[in-house]
Amino acid sequence: MKPELVCSIAEKDFLTAEEVQVYLDIKPTTLQKWKHEGLKYIKVGESRTNKVLFSKEHIKEFLMKWVQ
Repeated sequence: MKPELVCSIAEKDFLTAEEVQVYLDIKPTTLQKWKHEGLKYIKVGESRTNKVLFSKEHIKEFLMKWVQ
């Protein structure tokens, strides 16, 4: 894991898919599965150059579904 990436993640409210994978130590396939299961995300930009961002708040809400 890149130290500069960890620092930038800690300071951000919105993360890219790559950052979410580092933040949660998950594989890209897991993130795709979670998107299909209802993890909220935001598409930013033109249709050809869409950037997908994830809110840390929404990530936490999504993960709280599994708290027992």
